[in-house]
Amino acid sequence: MASAVQRIGALRDRVRIERRADDDAGDGAGNYEGEWETLIETRRARIVPRKGGEQVIADRLTGVSSFDVWMRFDRISAQIRAGDRLVNCNDESRILRIRFAEAMDEPRRWLLLQCDEGVAT
Repeated sequence: MASAVQRIGALRDRVRIERRADDDAGDGAGNYEGEWETLIETRRARIVPRKGGEQVIADRLTGVSSFDVWMRFDRISAQIRAGDRLVNCNDESRILRIRFAEAMDEPRRWLLLQCDEGVAT
């Protein structure tokens, strides 16, 4: 993990995590009709654009931006999973789809969310 993330001061963004209200009522193809409900209220995080890689560059050509989002890991943030969405509280129009959520360090202090912007949520 990047050492810059390990400082509290690096968590400059405020985010909210949302989940579909009825996420078990899908049509079997991953389409859900429920409204988004707040799963986790405002948290501090660090949103970092992903760099390089063929897939990241190809996604940018189609209007999709990829981000790594770092936040503190605890029992509440452990509930986050792929399919949830992240709302940037600094700019509510920025909504990111969470593709991956995992504690990436051994003492489990930091949670990594890999997210996309510009895709259907």
